[in-house]
Amino acid sequence: MQPSSENDKMALLEQLQADASLQREMEFEEKLKALMADYGVDLAKVVAILRSAAGRAGVACGGCREAPPPSLGEGLHLQVPGRSSI
Repeated sequence: MQPSSENDKMALLEQLQADASLQREMEFEEKLKALMADYGVDLAKVVAILRSAAGRAGVACGGCREAPPPSLGEGLHLQVPGRSSI
């Protein structure tokens, strides 16, 4: 359902701004992007790590259309110059 008037749009915006779960999600996204930038890791690498961890844990990839990537191995450590491994 799309807002039909400016008042409806403003009410929806206020409702979204007051939504605590949306605020937490936005904070998480900001922190994740900052960490990715700090470590020079792109979103594709993060997804591959998560899928690999889910595969090792025996968790199905929800919504995955393709099979999870091959395991990256136990004890995965990303080496970034000037940083300790993560």
